[in-house]
Amino acid sequence: MWRDGAGAFVVFKSKLEAQREIADDLRLRLGEFLAGQRDFEDAIWVEDYVLEVSVGSDGSIVDGDGNVFKCVAE
Repeated sequence: MWRDGAGAFVVFKSKLEAQREIADDLRLRLGEFLAGQRDFEDAIWVEDYVLEVSVGSDGSIVDGDGNVFKCVAE
């Protein structure tokens, strides 16, 4: 899961979809490095990883360690 620009959680439908999103983000940052807009170390640093979660009927998101993330309406 990620947070979108508005801060809302984004849960991917599959592991592959999540991996592709991480790879696309890395591709964009490498492009910024090649254009001189970002340092190399910053461009290749990957903090993201794929973690399986469950989504409850109330919209809450639970990770494998039992951490619960609630979607809060503003």
